[in-house]
Order: sequence, then C-alpha cells, then structure tokens
Amino acid sequence: MDWRALINSHVANAATRCVFAPPARPETLTTAEQTLHITLPLALRDLLEQTDGVDLQMRIRGDWQTYQALVWPVEEIISNTQRFRQEHRLAAPTDVLPFSELGNGDLFAFRTRQDDNSIVVWDHEDDSLTPAYSSLQDFIEQWSTGDAT
Repeated sequence: MDWRALINSHVANAATRCVFAPPARPETLTTAEQTLHITLPLALRDLLEQTDGVDLQMRIRGDWQTYQALVWPVEEIISNTQRFRQEHRLAAPTDVLPFSELGNGDLFAFRTRQDDNSIVVWDHEDDSLTPAYSSLQDFIEQWSTGDAT
C-alpha cells in the first residue's frame, strides 16, 4: 500500500499538512522487534518502511508548526512502549504496541496477538483498553472525519 498517498488523501487539507520522515532502516525495525519482544504488525512495518513517522502540522500565523504525530518514528515507538510497560507494569498488557497518542495522555496501540492487529485506545487514567479501529488503514481514514477516538 502507498501509505503516504493514503495519509495525504485522508489527513492533509488546507489547514493541516503531513510531514513524512525518511524510511526506517530494516535493522531499526529488527531492533524494535527484538527490544520489545514482539512482531511488528505488518501494516505498521510497511508504513515505517515508507516513512519513519508522520507528523501533522497546522498553519499558525502563517508558519507551519507540528502539533501532533500521527505515527511515531520507530525510536519513539520503542521508548514510549518501554516507558508504558515500566510505568504501568501491573496493568500494562504485553500484547499492545503504542504508536500514537490522542493528546490527552491516552494512547493508540496495536493489539499484537497473532490473530488480531486491531487498534485500541489505552486510557491512561484507568488502564482500560477500548476497541477503536479494525486496522491501520481504518485509523487513517477515520482521522480526517474527526472520528479518531
């Protein structure tokens, strides 16, 4: 899938633009899997092979400024997942992989079970997981409608 085209067609508009990083290096993706003891969901791996993270920018007083990451770069996925697991060690499920946040402390995360690569929202206040999207494509397509949970 051409993730850049999908993201641009569903997220970018007159007020928002997407900033794509260079592709993640294969060894960086392997390091992420080894460090976190998971297999990256195929869609996330594919996206990261095309761009190592996607930032969203909005025009403020004529200048473009980053206001949120749609998808974190691999290094942030690693560090944020490790922090998540450390800070919530009793409640943190081991089958979730955070890759973005809502801006209120809650995280978007993949389920990393073999039969389920859906996306959930992890609530930072009560450690609950709420089903949100069936896939990364669904997440991106919903973002532009304002339906991103």
